[in-house]
Amino acid sequence: MVISRDMPIITQISAQKKNNERTSVYVDDKFFCGLAIDDVLKNNLVVGMEVSPEFLSNLLSASGENDMYNKTLVYILRSPRTESEIRRFLSRKKDCSQEFIARIIERLKTMNYINDEAYARMFVGAKHIKISTRAIKQKLKHKGISVELADGATADIGSQDDLAKSVAEKYMRYREYDEKNLQRLFRYLVSKGFDFDITGSIVQEYRTKGEIDPEMRAEFNTYQNEYQKAREELRKARVEAKKSKNKFKSIKKKITEGM
Repeated sequence: MVISRDMPIITQISAQKKNNERTSVYVDDKFFCGLAIDDVLKNNLVVGMEVSPEFLSNLLSASGENDMYNKTLVYILRSPRTESEIRRFLSRKKDCSQEFIARIIERLKTMNYINDEAYARMFVGAKHIKISTRAIKQKLKHKGISVELADGATADIGSQDDLAKSVAEKYMRYREYDEKNLQRLFRYLVSKGFDFDITGSIVQEYRTKGEIDPEMRAEFNTYQNEYQKAREELRKARVEAKKSKNKFKSIKKKITEGM
Protein backbone atom coordinates (compact mmCIF):
# COMPACT_ATOMS: atom_id res chain seq x y z
CA MET A 1 0.00 0.00 0.00
CA VAL A 2 1.45 3.36 -1.04
CA ILE A 3 0.69 6.39 1.11
CA SER A 4 0.51 9.63 -0.87
CA ARG A 5 1.04 13.07 0.59
CA ASP A 6 1.25 16.57 -0.77
CA MET A 7 4.32 17.81 1.15
CA PRO A 8 7.80 16.37 1.82
CA ILE A 9 8.59 15.19 5.35
CA ILE A 10 11.80 15.40 7.39
CA THR A 11 12.59 11.76 8.09
CA GLN A 12 15.94 12.03 9.89
CA ILE A 13 18.19 14.58 11.62
CA SER A 14 21.54 13.14 12.69
CA ALA A 15 24.81 14.57 13.99
CA GLN A 16 27.70 14.55 11.55
CA LYS A 17 30.63 12.33 12.52
CA LYS A 18 33.37 14.79 11.54
CA ASN A 19 31.70 17.90 13.01
CA ASN A 20 29.49 17.52 16.06
CA GLU A 21 28.24 21.09 15.64
CA ARG A 22 26.54 20.20 12.35
CA THR A 23 23.74 17.85 11.43
CA SER A 24 22.64 15.96 8.33
CA VAL A 25 19.00 16.51 7.41
CA TYR A 26 17.10 13.87 5.42
CA VAL A 27 13.85 14.53 3.58
CA ASP A 28 11.73 11.58 2.45
CA ASP A 29 14.60 9.26 3.51
CA LYS A 30 17.11 11.01 1.24
CA PHE A 31 19.96 13.27 2.32
CA PHE A 32 18.89 16.86 1.79
CA CYS A 33 21.57 19.15 3.30
CA GLY A 34 23.94 19.78 6.17
CA LEU A 35 22.87 22.31 8.80
CA ALA A 36 24.42 23.85 11.89
CA ILE A 37 22.68 22.84 15.12
CA ASP A 38 21.76 26.49 15.65
CA ASP A 39 19.85 26.48 12.34
CA VAL A 40 18.06 23.29 13.30
CA LEU A 41 16.90 24.86 16.54
CA LYS A 42 16.11 28.22 14.95
CA ASN A 43 13.83 26.56 12.40
CA ASN A 44 12.31 24.14 14.96
CA LEU A 45 13.17 21.16 12.79
CA VAL A 46 11.92 17.79 14.05
CA VAL A 47 11.54 14.37 12.49
CA GLY A 48 8.10 13.97 10.95
CA MET A 49 7.75 17.67 10.17
CA GLU A 50 6.05 18.50 6.87
CA VAL A 51 7.95 21.12 4.90
CA SER A 52 7.07 23.15 1.86
CA PRO A 53 9.37 23.59 -1.16
CA GLU A 54 9.86 27.24 -0.13
CA PHE A 55 10.90 26.17 3.36
CA LEU A 56 13.40 23.68 1.95
CA SER A 57 14.79 26.39 -0.32
CA ASN A 58 15.39 28.58 2.74
CA LEU A 59 17.16 25.69 4.49
CA LEU A 60 19.49 25.30 1.53
CA SER A 61 20.24 29.01 1.67
CA ALA A 62 20.98 28.80 5.40
CA SER A 63 23.22 25.78 4.84
CA GLY A 64 25.26 27.52 2.16
CA GLU A 65 25.43 30.76 4.11
CA ASN A 66 26.83 29.09 7.21
CA ASP A 67 29.42 27.20 5.20
CA MET A 68 30.54 30.41 3.51
CA TYR A 69 30.48 32.27 6.84
CA ASN A 70 32.87 29.71 8.34
CA LYS A 71 35.18 29.88 5.31
CA THR A 72 35.21 33.67 5.54
CA LEU A 73 35.95 33.48 9.25
CA VAL A 74 39.00 31.30 8.55
CA TYR A 75 40.12 33.88 5.96
CA ILE A 76 39.84 36.64 8.57
CA LEU A 77 41.60 34.70 11.32
CA ARG A 78 44.64 34.20 9.09
CA SER A 79 45.06 37.96 8.97
CA PRO A 80 42.79 40.92 9.86
CA ARG A 81 40.73 42.15 6.90
CA THR A 82 38.75 45.23 6.00
CA GLU A 83 35.12 45.12 4.93
CA SER A 84 36.14 45.86 1.34
CA GLU A 85 38.62 42.96 1.34
CA ILE A 86 35.93 40.60 2.66
CA ARG A 87 33.52 41.75 -0.05
CA ARG A 88 36.15 41.09 -2.73
CA PHE A 89 36.83 37.67 -1.22
CA LEU A 90 33.16 36.72 -1.26
CA SER A 91 32.48 38.19 -4.69
CA ARG A 92 34.99 35.73 -6.16
CA LYS A 93 32.99 32.81 -4.80
CA LYS A 94 30.45 31.05 -6.95
CA ASP A 95 26.75 31.82 -6.39
CA CYS A 96 27.41 34.61 -3.85
CA SER A 97 24.74 37.21 -4.54
CA GLN A 98 24.95 40.73 -3.14
CA GLU A 99 22.18 39.89 -0.65
CA PHE A 100 24.05 36.76 0.40
CA ILE A 101 27.28 38.75 0.89
CA ALA A 102 25.43 41.48 2.82
CA ARG A 103 24.06 38.94 5.32
CA ILE A 104 27.51 37.44 5.95
CA ILE A 105 29.07 40.89 6.31
CA GLU A 106 26.41 41.88 8.83
CA ARG A 107 26.99 38.71 10.89
CA LEU A 108 30.76 39.35 10.93
CA LYS A 109 30.21 42.95 11.99
CA THR A 110 27.90 41.88 14.78
CA MET A 111 30.64 39.59 16.13
CA ASN A 112 33.20 42.39 15.63
CA TYR A 113 35.23 40.33 13.17
CA ILE A 114 34.98 43.28 10.79
CA ASN A 115 35.83 46.70 12.20
CA ASP A 116 37.42 49.13 9.74
CA GLU A 117 38.12 51.75 12.39
CA ALA A 118 40.04 49.29 14.57
CA TYR A 119 41.82 47.93 11.50
CA ALA A 120 42.98 51.42 10.49
CA ARG A 121 44.37 52.11 13.99
CA MET A 122 46.17 48.76 14.03
CA PHE A 123 47.63 49.34 10.56
CA VAL A 124 48.90 52.80 11.50
CA GLY A 125 50.44 51.44 14.69
CA ALA A 126 52.46 48.92 12.70
CA LYS A 127 53.49 51.19 9.82
CA HIS A 128 53.90 54.73 11.19
CA ILE A 129 57.62 54.29 11.97
CA LYS A 130 58.37 52.74 8.57
CA ILE A 131 56.55 54.79 5.94
CA SER A 132 55.10 58.26 5.57
CA THR A 133 51.60 59.31 6.54
CA ARG A 134 50.77 59.80 2.87
CA ALA A 135 51.87 56.24 2.04
CA ILE A 136 49.84 54.88 4.95
CA LYS A 137 46.72 56.65 3.69
CA GLN A 138 47.28 55.34 0.18
CA LYS A 139 47.58 51.78 1.46
CA LEU A 140 44.47 52.17 3.62
CA LYS A 141 42.57 53.55 0.63
CA HIS A 142 43.60 50.53 -1.41
CA LYS A 143 42.23 48.31 1.35
CA GLY A 144 38.90 50.12 1.18
CA ILE A 145 39.26 52.28 4.30
CA SER A 146 37.40 55.59 4.02
CA VAL A 147 39.24 58.92 3.97
CA GLU A 148 37.61 59.90 7.26
CA LEU A 149 38.81 56.76 9.07
CA ALA A 150 42.30 57.06 7.57
CA ASP A 151 42.54 60.71 8.64
CA GLY A 152 41.41 59.86 12.15
CA ALA A 153 43.84 56.97 12.52
CA THR A 154 46.83 59.04 11.34
CA ALA A 155 45.95 62.23 13.21
CA ASP A 156 48.48 61.64 16.01
CA ILE A 157 51.46 60.69 13.84
CA GLY A 158 54.44 62.91 14.58
CA SER A 159 56.67 65.02 12.33
CA GLN A 160 57.28 63.59 8.89
CA ASP A 161 60.69 65.30 8.80
CA ASP A 162 61.84 63.36 11.87
CA LEU A 163 60.45 60.09 10.53
CA ALA A 164 62.10 60.58 7.13
CA LYS A 165 65.45 61.24 8.81
CA SER A 166 65.07 58.11 10.95
CA VAL A 167 64.28 55.99 7.89
CA ALA A 168 67.24 57.50 6.03
CA GLU A 169 69.62 56.81 8.91
CA LYS A 170 68.69 53.13 8.94
CA TYR A 171 69.09 52.90 5.17
CA MET A 172 72.49 54.64 5.09
CA ARG A 173 73.92 53.08 8.25
CA TYR A 174 76.56 50.97 6.48
CA ARG A 175 76.61 52.72 3.12
CA GLU A 176 79.10 55.28 1.86
CA TYR A 177 77.76 58.71 1.05
CA ASP A 178 78.68 58.58 -2.62
CA GLU A 179 76.38 59.84 -5.35
CA LYS A 180 75.19 56.39 -6.37
CA ASN A 181 74.01 55.54 -2.86
CA LEU A 182 72.49 58.97 -2.39
CA GLN A 183 70.42 58.55 -5.54
CA ARG A 184 69.26 55.21 -4.19
CA LEU A 185 68.39 56.88 -0.90
CA PHE A 186 66.31 59.47 -2.73
CA ARG A 187 64.33 56.80 -4.58
CA TYR A 188 63.95 54.78 -1.38
CA LEU A 189 62.49 57.69 0.58
CA VAL A 190 60.15 58.57 -2.28
CA SER A 191 58.98 54.95 -2.39
CA LYS A 192 58.07 55.29 1.29
CA GLY A 193 55.79 58.20 0.43
CA PHE A 194 57.87 61.16 1.63
CA ASP A 195 57.57 64.50 -0.16
CA PHE A 196 60.22 65.48 -2.68
CA ASP A 197 61.15 68.55 -0.62
CA ILE A 198 61.81 66.49 2.53
CA THR A 199 63.62 63.80 0.57
CA GLY A 200 65.79 66.28 -1.33
CA SER A 201 66.75 68.09 1.86
CA ILE A 202 67.83 64.89 3.60
CA VAL A 203 69.87 63.70 0.62
CA GLN A 204 71.61 67.08 0.50
CA GLU A 205 72.53 66.76 4.18
CA TYR A 206 74.22 63.45 3.46
CA ARG A 207 76.14 65.02 0.60
CA THR A 208 77.70 67.46 3.06
CA LYS A 209 78.67 64.72 5.50
CA GLY A 210 81.16 63.09 3.13
CA GLU A 211 82.53 59.64 3.86
CA ILE A 212 81.08 57.21 6.33
CA ASP A 213 82.38 57.43 9.87
CA PRO A 214 85.67 55.41 10.16
CA GLU A 215 84.60 53.73 13.41
CA MET A 216 81.33 52.63 11.84
CA ARG A 217 83.17 51.33 8.78
CA ALA A 218 85.52 49.34 11.05
CA GLU A 219 82.52 47.95 12.91
CA PHE A 220 80.93 46.92 9.62
CA ASN A 221 84.12 45.21 8.42
CA THR A 222 84.37 43.28 11.69
CA TYR A 223 80.80 42.03 11.41
CA GLN A 224 81.30 41.19 7.74
CA ASN A 225 84.43 39.12 8.48
CA GLU A 226 82.68 37.27 11.31
CA TYR A 227 79.75 36.57 9.05
CA GLN A 228 81.97 35.13 6.31
CA LYS A 229 83.78 32.92 8.84
CA ALA A 230 80.47 31.66 10.20
CA ARG A 231 79.26 30.85 6.68
CA GLU A 232 82.43 28.91 5.94
CA GLU A 233 82.16 26.94 9.19
CA LEU A 234 78.54 26.16 8.38
CA ARG A 235 79.51 24.95 4.90
CA LYS A 236 82.16 22.63 6.34
CA ALA A 237 79.72 21.31 8.95
CA ARG A 238 77.21 20.48 6.22
CA VAL A 239 79.86 18.62 4.20
CA GLU A 240 80.84 16.57 7.26
CA ALA A 241 77.21 15.87 8.08
CA LYS A 242 76.63 14.61 4.54
CA LYS A 243 79.68 12.32 4.75
CA SER A 244 78.45 10.90 8.07
CA LYS A 245 74.99 10.33 6.62
CA ASN A 246 76.38 8.48 3.59
CA LYS A 247 78.61 6.38 5.84
CA PHE A 248 75.67 5.53 8.07
CA LYS A 249 73.61 4.43 5.05
CA SER A 250 76.47 2.25 3.81
CA ILE A 251 76.87 0.48 7.16
CA LYS A 252 73.11 0.03 7.51
CA LYS A 253 72.95 -1.53 4.04
CA LYS A 254 75.69 -4.02 4.87
CA ILE A 255 73.97 -4.98 8.12
CA THR A 256 70.66 -5.45 6.33
CA GLU A 257 72.18 -7.55 3.57
CA GLY A 258 73.96 -9.76 6.16
CA MET A 259 70.77 -10.56 8.04
